Amino acid sequence: MIEYPRYITFPEVSRNPTCVSQVFQTELHVEDGKVFYPALPKLEKYFLSEYQSLRFGAAQFCGFLQDTIHVEHYVVIPAIRDISLLPVKIPQKAHMDLFKLVTDEGHHAAQALVFINAIKDEFNIVVHEKENKIPLFVRELEKQKNNYNDMTKRVLFNMLIGVVTETRISRELGAFVHNKNIINVVRDNCRSHQADEAIHCSQFMALGKYTWELFSEEQKEFAAEVYAKTTIARSMPDVSRIAFYLSQTTNIAREECDKIINSIYTKDFLIEEMLVSISSTINFLKKLGVMEYKVARDIFTQSGVLL
Repeated sequence: MIEYPRYITFPEVSRNPTCVSQVFQTELHVEDGKVFYPALPKLEKYFLSEYQSLRFGAAQFCGFLQDTIHVEHYVVIPAIRDISLLPVKIPQKAHMDLFKLVTDEGHHAAQALVFINAIKDEFNIVVHEKENKIPLFVRELEKQKNNYNDMTKRVLFNMLIGVVTETRISRELGAFVHNKNIINVVRDNCRSHQADEAIHCSQFMALGKYTWELFSEEQKEFAAEVYAKTTIARSMPDVSRIAFYLSQTTNIAREECDKIINSIYTKDFLIEEMLVSISSTINFLKKLGVMEYKVARDIFTQSGVLL
């Protein structure tokens, strides 16, 4: 009999999830010389003032928070919701502990929404274009999932992308938390979210390990493909949204902004950025045995990821 992997819970580390304290960031204090988002040196020459650069960074961080909202409601919560529908049975305690995380995930989304409103009201920012209310990577994931008519495969897809997501969120948040050039309220907001992620990541990794051990060979082949495809999809930067932010925070026409952003976000640059964001996920998938499957290796190789 396969034993469920050990994982961490909040009581074990003697702390409560951040949803208990209900802290929401509603006020902005912008320190001189600090930014909302890590600056891209190649873009700085297009800003006519420090304020334009600051406002562009504020828009980018709003985009990051918008992604957070959709990650929680479109990816992580559905992954937990569908656990009872998986083709393999999850032990009762692990099932209950994962369900308890839904409250945390909803709180993270609420934190993000409150902070978005504070930032966009202060800087007069439009967070998304009318036709692109749902982030690019979510649209891509939905497109991938809709390729499967079989309900079991769709349920598995939800769980697998949940695992992919939870193995990378802490690194994404850490890029803000550990950067002293970032405004303190932004670092505090990300630190609050990150504080829960050690627990969440631990439980999703355990779920990923346990289900992989129980999967049939056919299910492993399917899981390997989905793990690889969704790892890449989760790393797709929305260059169109970045161009939209550049246009609304400068006096540059949108068409010209598209050209500027596309000239910076080259294939090599995108691969370089992706390799940083997916490193922890790749390490997990390697240990799991996903890379033993040709379908996964081929997907990563075609995307420029050398294993």
